Amino acid sequence: MADDSLEIRTFTTLESLSDHAESLTGVITESLGVRQSLEKTLDQIDFGEGSSVIVTGWIDNELATMNAFIRHSFISCSAEVYGYQSGFSASANAFRGKGLWPKLLLRSEEVVAQLGGSWIFGFPNPVSHPLFEKKLGYQTLFLTKTYFPALGSRLFVNLEQDDQGFAPNVSELIEWKIRAAIEGLVISDLDGACGFGIRRKTHGAAYLEIGALDPGDHQPRNLIQDLCKKAGVHIASFEANTPYQHPVISPFKKKTRPAIVKAIGGKALPNKIHFPSGLSDTF
Repeated sequence: MADDSLEIRTFTTLESLSDHAESLTGVITESLGVRQSLEKTLDQIDFGEGSSVIVTGWIDNELATMNAFIRHSFISCSAEVYGYQSGFSASANAFRGKGLWPKLLLRSEEVVAQLGGSWIFGFPNPVSHPLFEKKLGYQTLFLTKTYFPALGSRLFVNLEQDDQGFAPNVSELIEWKIRAAIEGLVISDLDGACGFGIRRKTHGAAYLEIGALDPGDHQPRNLIQDLCKKAGVHIASFEANTPYQHPVISPFKKKTRPAIVKAIGGKALPNKIHFPSGLSDTF
């Protein structure tokens, strides 16, 4: 099937999306098994706030494949750029096996670059990860996860900050999670430092899953202890590709899942990008 048979349509506002809502809901449910209202899905990708775009591919006026991209600010000591998170990658069953979704992703790079994006990143599932890496040229950065007692957070030290490293704007992430009405969300804001997490349970025991931290000029321990206190827990976990360093716990961190990233629009990737798990639209 030739590339020109795939008609690309992009949506950035609720008004532009309204006539196609039923098609999108159908493909998301059919392909991903996500059985929730389109409104819930749009909240999850922060659509309608002017920061997300949905790129779709149509064959003979029928929705064949789609992908959402969520804009995030990434900050270094001297610059701020936009990275777009890929999510809700889906194709209608009738169009599977035709290579349409990879074509959509490649053509989406131009769309995202025109919106000011410097790179596209995501947290792929086992099915899409090989496609991102082998067919689309994405780089893989593996996340690792650690569990630790809240009192042990006093031994954590901050990540080294330099002009070559970029981390997400955590204040923006918190605003997004609030708009998405995340259940169990816990937030800390201490003297220019901020962070968030979700109170979860496993085997009947409660713990705090930290989403992201911005210690500012402070050490992360104060944020972690405040979050744990607000969550009413004594155990926390943290997952990222560049976790905070802990002299006791860090050697025992466990590799969990991949993040993928690719520079677009003729730009280059920075030497360091911090991807905490709270960036994910499924967190």
